[in-house]
Amino acid sequence: MRLPAFSSLPSRPWFPFGPASRRGRRSPIPALLFILAAVFALVLTDTGRAGAQAADPTSVKLVSNTGQTDATTMDFTNDYSQEFTTPNVTSGSGSQGYKLTRVDLELIRTSVETLTYTVSVHEDGSTSGTPGDRVGGLSVPASLHGVFRTVEFNAPDEGINLSPNTKYHLVIDVAGTVVGTNAQLKTTASDDEDSGGTAGWKIGNGRLQRAKNSSGTWTTNGDSLQLAVYGYAADVTAPTAERARFKPATSGNVNIVIDFDEDLDLNHIPASGAFTVSQGGTSKTVGARQTHSSRPFQIIIPVSGGLSGNSVTVAYAQANAGGT
Repeated sequence: MRLPAFSSLPSRPWFPFGPASRRGRRSPIPALLFILAAVFALVLTDTGRAGAQAADPTSVKLVSNTGQTDATTMDFTNDYSQEFTTPNVTSGSGSQGYKLTRVDLELIRTSVETLTYTVSVHEDGSTSGTPGDRVGGLSVPASLHGVFRTVEFNAPDEGINLSPNTKYHLVIDVAGTVVGTNAQLKTTASDDEDSGGTAGWKIGNGRLQRAKNSSGTWTTNGDSLQLAVYGYAADVTAPTAERARFKPATSGNVNIVIDFDEDLDLNHIPASGAFTVSQGGTSKTVGARQTHSSRPFQIIIPVSGGLSGNSVTVAYAQANAGGT
């Protein structure tokens, strides 16, 4: 998770930024004094999403075996688990973990009967090599096709957090009482991964399965499910506010304009009511915060009645934490 943070700006009339500013300009601007316990540090919600974060990188194929030779097709009369492992990385890209955004499976619909199943990612269990606690679910398509096709199972917008050097399981849990094939999955007898993936990612050799509608013992099989895992290396480095300034608005009001050093995820910017502004110990009335797709690195906080001087305090109430 990437949490925005402000550098502590001194309380003085002008603050000259250095030549390495984000947009390549050097100009003196009015300083804003941002005083927070952990400046703009947001508490994660129960989904693992912060109230504001940097824009997500582009997902890439992390690992796959869908290019390997097909083996037996497996009916949806069983639950299935396919192991995969993240790279052992201690520095650089991937050392802070990964965000899983989607998993592709090779599927075909073989009957018109009702098909009920879930697809989720689990940690390795206390019995090594079997699924343990669930770490996230994937969306299931409303329908499948009558021929084998690549079917996408997408993670929530915030992705599923994966730790480095950790074993996980993709679990297909089949429910319902229909007897018959319903649908089929492609497998491969190959233990190889396809080329073009991210170094260090591995797909387990073989799969686990058990009877559907069961919480019984998993049994092993030599053929692996064909799948492709997509995502990107996590970056928990906070976007930093590199400049802040006052900008006159209508009717004597003023906007506080904050520029970050990288683009933000505009879908997850803090709510307007999260911000408070004060000057000289007096609270100011704050309007609806603004963002613009043409300037995704920027947040604008309107203040009613204007401001005097060149220093204010901007605070953010941490979500679900009862603090600021």
